[in-house]
Amino acid sequence: MIKESDLKDGISAIIPTYKGEKYINKLLDSLINQSIDFNLFEAIFIVNGEFDSTPDIIKKYQTANPEVNIILTESEKGVCNARNKGIELASMKYSIFIDDDDFISENYFEELYKFVKPNRIVL
Repeated sequence: MIKESDLKDGISAIIPTYKGEKYINKLLDSLINQSIDFNLFEAIFIVNGEFDSTPDIIKKYQTANPEVNIILTESEKGVCNARNKGIELASMKYSIFIDDDDFISENYFEELYKFVKPNRIVL
C-alpha cells in the first residue's frame, strides 16, 4: 500500500472486470484517447472471478499503447474485493471507479482534473 504522501498528482481509474470481453474494447479505446497528459492518469483493471479473454485484450492494449499507464491485476471473486485491490494499488492522489462496460468521453479526465481538491467529490 502506498502512503498518502507518496501519491502522485493525477487520477487512478479503478476498473473491476468480470467476463468483460464483449465490451472492454470500447472502454480501452476511450482511455487511450484521453486528452489529458497520460502521466496524469492510470487505469487499474482488476479481474475478479472467472477468466475469459479480457486479460488478453487488456494486455494487447498495454503492448500497443505503452505511453498509457494500464495496470492489470486480479483479485478474489467479487466487485468489492476488486475495488479494494484497486485502491491498494492506486498511485495517484484522486480515484474514480469505472465499470468495465462503460466508456468515457475523450476529455473526461481532463475536465475532472480541473475541479479536484482534497476532500471534494467531483460529479
